[in-house]
Amino acid sequence: MSKKHTFKTKFIPGLTNRPEFGSMFGGFLTEFAGQKILVDCGTVSGAANLVANLRSELQGQDLDLVLLTHAHLDHSGGLGAIFQAWPKTRAVVHAKAIGHLIEPEKLWLGTKKVMGELATMYGQPQPLDPQRLIPH
Repeated sequence: MSKKHTFKTKFIPGLTNRPEFGSMFGGFLTEFAGQKILVDCGTVSGAANLVANLRSELQGQDLDLVLLTHAHLDHSGGLGAIFQAWPKTRAVVHAKAIGHLIEPEKLWLGTKKVMGELATMYGQPQPLDPQRLIPH
């Protein structure tokens, strides 16, 4: 008989500098097999608030893993702050997106071109350590 796993998932908000967006950018914290996992991590501009909310929720526990659904900056922008706050945390990301996260200049320029003024609200991402990114 297979063991059933229970998932507790909670949205952890990050804030933006645009009140009309409220706390829509953030990530979903869940636990599986004893591992604390965050799915997506919102924008750069909301990262400080996301980290504070995660610290409160985790109460001193480690954040084991971040799963990025994709590399758009409203889903991956806060990863640099997550990596700073939890030095052992790694992230699973699509293999084709890793280059954009290691050297985000092209991603940033593309975001500004497509999103215009909204890109400023997201915030410019910082380059990430490739050793902390797990391709899938």
